[in-house]
Amino acid sequence: MITCDLEQVTLLDIYKAVGQPSLFAIGNEHSNPDCMIEQVVNLAVDDALREAASVLVERFRTISLGELNRLFDERRAAGHDGSIS
Repeated sequence: MITCDLEQVTLLDIYKAVGQPSLFAIGNEHSNPDCMIEQVVNLAVDDALREAASVLVERFRTISLGELNRLFDERRAAGHDGSIS
């Protein structure tokens, strides 16, 4: 049971509370660490993932549990069966 004001708790708070797990299931290949092509691709992928993570974390800051609760209630009231659509 959550006893605090849901408007004051954000997804960022939850993300931090659970230890800031990896946001993406993709990453770099290191099968041939001496390969310069792999190194350059990994640099580009690292930069893109860092940028995407930064955008996502900032978005987390703007989403409160109160907002999620309202969206849940709206979907339930509209008769959604729980499947993702």
